Amino acid sequence: MGRKMKKLTRAGAGALAGVMVFGLAAPLAPLSVEAADEVKNLAIGSTATVNDKETDYWGADKAVDGIVNRTAAKRDQSRWATNVGGDADAKWLKIDLKEAKTFQSFVLAWERRNITGYKIQISQTGEDNSWEDVYTKTGASHISHINENIHLPEAKTARYVRLYIDGYTANAADDQTNWRSVSLYDFQIYANEIPDTVLPDENYCLEGTAEASNFEEVQSEPGKQGPAKAIDGDLTTRWATESDGKGTTARTLTVKLPAAQWVEYVKIDWEMPASGVPTPKKYTIEAAEKEGGEFTVVHTNSEQVTKAEQIIKLDKPVWAKELKLNVTEYGAATGTWYNVSVAEFGAYAMKPESGVIDENATAKQIADKLAAPTVKADKTGLEWQDVPEGVTVEFLADYEQVVGRDGKIYQPLRETTVKGIYKVTKGEETAEGAREHTVTIPGKYDNAGTNAKPVVIPELAEWYGGTEAGSVKIGEGTKIVYKDAAFKAAAEALAADYKAEYGVDLQVADSGEDAGDIVFTKDDKNGLGEEGYIMEMDDKVNVKAEQAQGAYWSTRSILQIVKLNNGEIPKGITKDYPKFKVRSFSLDVARKPASLESLEDFVDAMAYYKMNDFQVHLNDNLIFYENFESAEVARERAYTGFRLESDIKAGGENKKDLTNEDLFYTKEDFRNFIEESEAQGVSIVPEIDAPGHSGAFTKVRPDLMLPQNQAVNGNAKRAGEQFDLIGDVNSKDSQYGKSLSFVQGVWDEYLTDNMFDDSMTVHIGTDEYYGEENAFRHFSDDMIKYIQGKDRTVRMWGSLTQIDGDGTVPVKSENVQLNVWNTGYSNPKQMYNDGFDLINTLDGSLYMVPNGSGSRGGYGDYLRTEDLYKNWIPNNMGGTVIPAGSDQMLGSTFAIWNDNIDTAAQGISEVDNFERFEDALPILASKGWGEGEDLEFAAVKEKAEKLGDAPGSNPYYEETADKDGKYMSYGFDNKEDSSENNRDIKETKNADIDGALKLKGGESYASTPIEKLAVGNALSFDVTLTEEARAGQILFEADTPGGEDYVHDIRIMDDGRVGFRRELYDYYFDYKLPVGEKVHMEIVTDTLKTVLIVDGKEYQATGIYINRQTDNTLRKQGIKNATLLLPVQRIGSKTNSIVGTIDNVEVKTADPISSKDEYNKAAWTKVSVDTETNIADSKTEGLFTYAFDGKSNTIWHSNWKDGKSDKLKPQGSFDEIGGVINLGQKYTINQFSFTPRQGNASGQVTKADLYVKANEGDEWVKVAENTEFAADASKKTFYFDEQEVQFVKFVAKTSNDGWVAVSEFDVDNEKVKEMTVYAAAQKGGKVTSSAKDGKVMQHENVTVTATPNKEYKFAGWYDILTGEKVSDDAEYTFAVEMNTSLIAHFTKNGETPDPQPKEWTVTIDGTGHKVKDGETLTVEEPSKPGHAFAGFYLVGTDTAVDFTKPITSDMNVESRFTQYKVTAVESENGTITVSEMNDKGEVTVTAKANDGYIFKGWKVDGKETEALGTPYTFVPVKDTTVEAVYEKKDDIEHEEGFGFTDAEVMQMLKYYHCTNRYSDIKEWYDGYHFGNADIYCPWDVINFVKKLLTDSNAKPSAFWINSSGNDLVKLFVDKADQSTKDEIERLVAGESVTKRIRLDLTYDEIENSIDNVWSVLFTTGYLMNIGNPESGVYELVIPNREVHEVFVLQIQEWFQRSVAKEESMPEFSKAILEADAEGLQKQLNVIMSRMISVLDTKAREEQKENFYHGLLLGLLRGSNPDWLIKSNRESGDGYSDILIEPENPDAGIIIEVKHAASISGLDKACENAMAQIKNRRYDEALRENGRCEILAYGIAFHKKRCRVVCERL
Repeated sequence: MGRKMKKLTRAGAGALAGVMVFGLAAPLAPLSVEAADEVKNLAIGSTATVNDKETDYWGADKAVDGIVNRTAAKRDQSRWATNVGGDADAKWLKIDLKEAKTFQSFVLAWERRNITGYKIQISQTGEDNSWEDVYTKTGASHISHINENIHLPEAKTARYVRLYIDGYTANAADDQTNWRSVSLYDFQIYANEIPDTVLPDENYCLEGTAEASNFEEVQSEPGKQGPAKAIDGDLTTRWATESDGKGTTARTLTVKLPAAQWVEYVKIDWEMPASGVPTPKKYTIEAAEKEGGEFTVVHTNSEQVTKAEQIIKLDKPVWAKELKLNVTEYGAATGTWYNVSVAEFGAYAMKPESGVIDENATAKQIADKLAAPTVKADKTGLEWQDVPEGVTVEFLADYEQVVGRDGKIYQPLRETTVKGIYKVTKGEETAEGAREHTVTIPGKYDNAGTNAKPVVIPELAEWYGGTEAGSVKIGEGTKIVYKDAAFKAAAEALAADYKAEYGVDLQVADSGEDAGDIVFTKDDKNGLGEEGYIMEMDDKVNVKAEQAQGAYWSTRSILQIVKLNNGEIPKGITKDYPKFKVRSFSLDVARKPASLESLEDFVDAMAYYKMNDFQVHLNDNLIFYENFESAEVARERAYTGFRLESDIKAGGENKKDLTNEDLFYTKEDFRNFIEESEAQGVSIVPEIDAPGHSGAFTKVRPDLMLPQNQAVNGNAKRAGEQFDLIGDVNSKDSQYGKSLSFVQGVWDEYLTDNMFDDSMTVHIGTDEYYGEENAFRHFSDDMIKYIQGKDRTVRMWGSLTQIDGDGTVPVKSENVQLNVWNTGYSNPKQMYNDGFDLINTLDGSLYMVPNGSGSRGGYGDYLRTEDLYKNWIPNNMGGTVIPAGSDQMLGSTFAIWNDNIDTAAQGISEVDNFERFEDALPILASKGWGEGEDLEFAAVKEKAEKLGDAPGSNPYYEETADKDGKYMSYGFDNKEDSSENNRDIKETKNADIDGALKLKGGESYASTPIEKLAVGNALSFDVTLTEEARAGQILFEADTPGGEDYVHDIRIMDDGRVGFRRELYDYYFDYKLPVGEKVHMEIVTDTLKTVLIVDGKEYQATGIYINRQTDNTLRKQGIKNATLLLPVQRIGSKTNSIVGTIDNVEVKTADPISSKDEYNKAAWTKVSVDTETNIADSKTEGLFTYAFDGKSNTIWHSNWKDGKSDKLKPQGSFDEIGGVINLGQKYTINQFSFTPRQGNASGQVTKADLYVKANEGDEWVKVAENTEFAADASKKTFYFDEQEVQFVKFVAKTSNDGWVAVSEFDVDNEKVKEMTVYAAAQKGGKVTSSAKDGKVMQHENVTVTATPNKEYKFAGWYDILTGEKVSDDAEYTFAVEMNTSLIAHFTKNGETPDPQPKEWTVTIDGTGHKVKDGETLTVEEPSKPGHAFAGFYLVGTDTAVDFTKPITSDMNVESRFTQYKVTAVESENGTITVSEMNDKGEVTVTAKANDGYIFKGWKVDGKETEALGTPYTFVPVKDTTVEAVYEKKDDIEHEEGFGFTDAEVMQMLKYYHCTNRYSDIKEWYDGYHFGNADIYCPWDVINFVKKLLTDSNAKPSAFWINSSGNDLVKLFVDKADQSTKDEIERLVAGESVTKRIRLDLTYDEIENSIDNVWSVLFTTGYLMNIGNPESGVYELVIPNREVHEVFVLQIQEWFQRSVAKEESMPEFSKAILEADAEGLQKQLNVIMSRMISVLDTKAREEQKENFYHGLLLGLLRGSNPDWLIKSNRESGDGYSDILIEPENPDAGIIIEVKHAASISGLDKACENAMAQIKNRRYDEALRENGRCEILAYGIAFHKKRCRVVCERL
């Protein structure tokens, strides 16, 4: 309608305050013909036609049926929809009313706001040139609303009405669907009035313009109180007039609407003055139907207005183009200020909702009605209007780090705008408001500061550039200091990544920061939350964070800033934080395997850009099951993937193992991956998808497959990948119950603390199900409850709009995360209202399906990153905007789906996928973290390119080359690398280096330091085969994590050509190696391309996909995407190398592979063709010209359309089918080729002629006649003498099925090469060859002749390499196109001919063995701890291998073992648990005695053993029985009553969500053993957990010990003689002491002897026994850290008391003052010999040094109270250990302490100490205090000995 849409983004209040964020108005209700009883829709019953429609279903009739059903599933919606159109592709809808009718009003119900231009036209005849425009949308902007009402200035009469749309875009004003079409639900025509059922509830004035008779101007802000403020939807702004001093001057506000609208209600929000009464007393509302028309009064007010809000129902509804508010009498706002002030003036068709809140309002009503908040005067928070008592209000801001939920303001650096909604709780009801309010928060600084904001991706949320120019330099000498232990990991990560990037070690410390350092401190005052942080740059970088994650994110920013700013960080302040909680990427690893190493690369990159959520799609299958004959066939043959190690194995109901063999993740590896990712701030969300996409499961359990006849919506053949959910949903025995139980069983294996622990979110799939809809909803609900019952957070795909069933089955939504991937499958508004937490994953914007085409868009090769950056926001889902601050708006996920596998295979590799991910990553990261507006799109891409890969990550396998571009170069005179990189050969195995590398077949190789190498490089080498190559022999290879189908090597392919295998695909170069001839080869790699160059000829790699998982059949050929990482880890192979020599290996950089078109196909034209198929809508199939358009995916096809069947004989009637091509100019050529269609074995030409000529008038020259070709997809070539050619005639004579289908014609002028022909004979005959010396020119004919000996007969010519027969003719003539090796077979007296002599490769457990044909292999029987050898088996089968029998084929063999069983003998006196066997073959048995019994030992296989404790771990050597021996106790003890067991402690920690502190609790409070129970001290555990509830970072304390005195330990230490002191030292050092213990001791006997003290310490819990007591002798240890601290404390106090009493201390002090190093050393050695060491001998070096440091401080302070003694004080260039200022004001003493690892190292340690004092100028601080007589001591300690040196400085 030509209305200019107003963006409602300003702060507002009341009913108009903010954007209606879930669609700008309620959708039109579904109508029927009967719905319009009073007001008739004239279009009902009419006939409609259109010029375009997407489908017949969405045709013209749907636009005039009166139905607008937007909320219905897409398939059920009634609308007219067109195909995608071009720039000038107008669409029209013509309505024939059957007779002339009069009308003036229209209703248009659009699907999307992508319409920019249209007209409404009328005609009396409906003919093309008869149309009259009666309405034209003005302006080029998008329509303002999906519902539009049009009212013409005057009525029109006509029979025909046409809607002519000439402007529409791919993306709408409120979505990024990228679908350029027209879609209209309904076009309705009315005489005048329109019915209530189709009236929108919008405020028309928001689209209008306003004028006023008067307003008060504000000079500093023109227009601040102008008329436009009364229609801006913001209650905090106003139109205010000047004062007339009396209140009788009429003040008018006139609003002009873009078009006449049906108005029945007016809402006025008057400004409320301080008096509490609005000023107006009398006013009128007037309306004019036309612009400039006469105004009519439609409402009169003659009484004093008493309330701020008035909702006025007009005397009657009117069509209004203009509305006028005329105030004629008004009072004073204050004093004598008589004026009119209006906050908002609105016009409506429907009654607007009141903004007044009363006590009966619901939580939802309150949340919607609350006016926009305002900033408090003190700027500390927001305030909002009062609400009824008992109601709680929260404000959910998009940036909660600026405004908290409670309205608290965390002042931003600069003025900042936040948007938010209210969340209201009233009783049990909680609701979020539908309107988003905008608030401007004042900043701390009013300018940007001096230094420019540094670039970070995603951009920093806030920046102030300080007042001083400059920066902080990061580099050598920078320390990273963490002042809170929670930030240690972040500090260490920053140091590690900095070193990985720059090779510089940055010291990490917990104290002692200097200028230039990076310092981490805790900040819980600034609302930073989990992910926010502050960085203040002055003389150092000060990082503040509330939690560890925020600290870690700051390190990513530091690394980026340093990278982009030459090692410097500008001075200033940043406060950085994310906008959305979930910033996610999803990768399909099921269809296209991805190594765990590559997943780690994804995580590194995500963390670098602060993306925090990685969704790993672990199971799926080929989508296109319809490519097979039936669902059952597809189930068995289609590729499926399940990537986790699983216990589900073939047997019983399970028909197959669940886990893929090509590549899978062990549980241990995947758990490590989860933990390592979490440490980088990236949460792994594992997805196991069901009940659809479940082909991997139905392969295992075909009995649970959805029957094909039960599938709906035309998806019958896809039933093979769907679970059967038929039957009683409450019965375990129904198909539903069995399917549900199976899926839950799969999950049970992984919902453990060692896999998917209870902190994780897991994804249950649930999308695209084709069975019964109610059953699907039951399944979804059951799975949600099941997973939540395991304390995990659930995520799922949104399908509940599409799969809605009959409306009787609800699905739980509370705390459920929903990927909104398609608005038809999951309507965002509906899902929000239902209570789901939403993640934008819309396919049209965020799905990539890599295929190598370079296309961008939904399901394209790449994402439309520029459009996403400029136009997309995560919380807009197909036009439905969920406020960013909503608790239910989590964020977004972009995804890579590897749909192109199996029958749709495209050859995409892991690095191809990563490149597409990395292309989108910085863009999606920018939009998820913040606004993404600092940089232009091009600048973001440029900066991301400069940033490169994440530090320490190498996803593309890049390496450094020398100045000549070389990585490695080997001449094999020795193992040395002749490049400048020193990458020498690492090892050789069964290979000789002697001027060349001689490979001997089987396991034979030389290894290099590089595993794989990125594209853009070349591998060149010389190779000479010393015997015929065999299929599968390898030239180069690299290790891979997968099976045989996932290898990575350059090899001899199955047909003898050179090629490579990688990641499920086989690639071929059209070249075969000769025998005995040196060939120089170069393999050049590029993105999606790899070429082999031999003698200047390029051979492009093309690929095939064979499904080796199921039936080993070829599924796709002609694959062009051929990315190869050069496999250079080994030259040769660990299993199956070639036999020959390789020399002059060079790996170097290469230029990009160019796509040359030297014959300019663009100029080729069709002259004639016998037959072609003309398909109007197809741009890929049919026409002859498609065979020379340079595109491999287009084909020429003989005509099959319109009943034609143009086939060659005998299948058809054509003798020949051909065509003539004009090459555009003359070319000198000697070959013409054609490539058959790819991916479909039809139309493959098997016999053809070829004609050429130079000029149009010349006679045709036949250069080939009846040339025969194989019926396959390989490229076919005619060879002829070199000549000038411009015209070519190709004539097909036969094909494999009669059709003719050609993908591409090509010409070339290739140099003819010399080829090798090798001919050999089996026993029984001889052979000759016409090739002299085995050499012949390419394309020439060669004849090989086989002559049998007497009594023998010729049996055929065979290809040596492939073993295939090539001819039955003894005299065999053939054209030589490649190097060829043939062998003649002979048979004697009719016997079967001897098999071709072969050498087979037998691979056993990954190691290859070469065996000659018919021989046996001697193999040692392998062993495996805890297992019996079960035999050798072919991999993946149950076929046993007997190596005593002759070997007749290649074999891949694995050893299998049977695990020994350990069986526990049951006992009434206790229980035994037997663990699973670990990787070492160990089994642990644990005995637990029943009450009244104690465990005494074990019987193994019925025999008593030596006293073994419990648990008992052993490696069984046979099937074993174990029996626990128990003994009845005289007095029944309840050991576990003394405290908490380990399980009880873990249960408590889980309950209070602090399992991360388990290790602290175990270290401090465990260690007690009562009877048969290991327990924790309950008092300690309870108190520490209580402390954690208020401080999650609390440190453990000695609660039990501190609850009573420690006099017993004090007594023990005081009474200790020297022997006891040594024993105490052993205890403190963590060792044990053996003592006889009396358990009957009385308290008054304690002090009788030191032995009695030992007994009491044991019985009171200060010491614990760890062995089995014998005759009262116990092995004692300190039980835990708490008691250890008590011992250390008492020893230190004893030491201080001892020092105070020590008579020799004056001599100690004197020696220090007099520089008596020898005397001081003697004193120290005496003192230490008498002391009790509390040194932990296992401590780190710095801890040992700290112990002696503390010892000296104690001695010094205890003996010299008048000395000023400083420890670890800054002085000079560091921190000295001890500085002393004695009484003499001129004297000063420096002591540097060192620890020596041995006594012999004491002298060297002293030297180091003295050097450190001098080099770091530790004397500087003393000299600054005037102390210049300085003594420097270096004192080194080892155990209880020391060495002292002294110098005067």
